[in-house]
Amino acid sequence: MNRLHHLKETLLKNIEDNISYGKLEFILLDYNSSDGLEEWVKSKLAKYIDNGILKYHRTSEPKSFHRSHSRNVALKLGSGDILCNLDADNFLGNDFASYVNYNFSFNKDVFLTSGFKNGSYGKICVKKEHFLKIKGYDERMSGWGYEDDDLYFRLNLLGINQVSFFEKEFTEFIDHPLEDSFENDKNISNITNILIDRISQNKTDLIFLLSDGKFKYVSVSRQNDLIFEDPKLEKPLEQGKYQLLNNLLDLQFKSETRKNLVLTKHQNSFISDDHKFHSLTDKILINWLKILLTSLENKALFTNKKNEKELISNKNIWGETLLETFML
Repeated sequence: MNRLHHLKETLLKNIEDNISYGKLEFILLDYNSSDGLEEWVKSKLAKYIDNGILKYHRTSEPKSFHRSHSRNVALKLGSGDILCNLDADNFLGNDFASYVNYNFSFNKDVFLTSGFKNGSYGKICVKKEHFLKIKGYDERMSGWGYEDDDLYFRLNLLGINQVSFFEKEFTEFIDHPLEDSFENDKNISNITNILIDRISQNKTDLIFLLSDGKFKYVSVSRQNDLIFEDPKLEKPLEQGKYQLLNNLLDLQFKSETRKNLVLTKHQNSFISDDHKFHSLTDKILINWLKILLTSLENKALFTNKKNEKELISNKNIWGETLLETFML
C-alpha cells in the first residue's frame, strides 16, 4: 500500500535478475494504493504482464494496511509449487530463483528464510502445500512484529525445517525511514499521544492515547536503556476509554480488576500520587514506541500460541478480498 517509490527501485530489477529461470511468476498485489501504482504498472510493465511473468491484482477494499492479510492474499494467488514473500523494499538478488530451486530439489520438507534480523527478515520461500496447510500468516496479527516468527514456528510444528541464507546478494533491501513501515497502518496511525513514566531503571509504563477516545496501557521491562530492544511485558496490556477534561486525564480501564486512574496535567506532564507521565515530543522515540506497541501485542499472542503449540491460526476465511486483475 503506497510503496510505489520502493517498487520503482526493486521490481524491474528483481524481474530482470531472475527472468532467465523460466518457470517464474511475480504476483504484485496493489493493496488499495493511492500513489499512482496502477498507472505506473500499465505504462511501464505491460510487456511483463503480456509474457506472463508478472500478474497484477488490485483490491480497493482495505482502508488501511494489514501486514498478515495482504501477504496471505498475495501468496494464495501464486500458482507455483514454491511461494516466496517479497516486501516492496527488498531485492531478490541475481538468480535467486535458481538458488531456491536448487535448495528445494535436495529436500522438499524445508522452507528458506533470510538469516538476518533486518529488513530482509520477512523474505520466506515455502512450498505452497505447506503454506496452505497451516493457513498462512495469522491475521489476528495486523501490526508490525512477530508475524514472521509465528509463521516459521508453525511450519516447524508441521515438521518443515528452516534453512537460513546469509548471502549478501540475497538479503539486500532499501533502508528507509521507520515511519514508512507503518504510515498506512491503522494500529499506529490513530495514536495521538504517548505518555511515558520511567518507574525504575529497567521498568517503564506507557499510555498510548488513540483518536477514537480509547487508550492502551503497557508496563514493560527491558535489559538495557533502550526500551525498544527486546522488551518484556510486566503484565498483560490494559485497555479502556479516556476523557481529557480541562486539566484532568481520566482513564477508565476495561478490566474490572484494574483501578481507574485520574491524572492531573501540569505543563507537559500528567501526575497522580503514584505516577508522573511525560508527554513525548521526540519524533524518533515516538516512532519506535509506535512500532513497540504492535510488536508487544503480537508477541503476547505469539507466546500463548507457542505454549499451546497452535498449528493453524486462521480458523475460517483467510487471505480473501475482492480483486481486480489487469489483463492486456
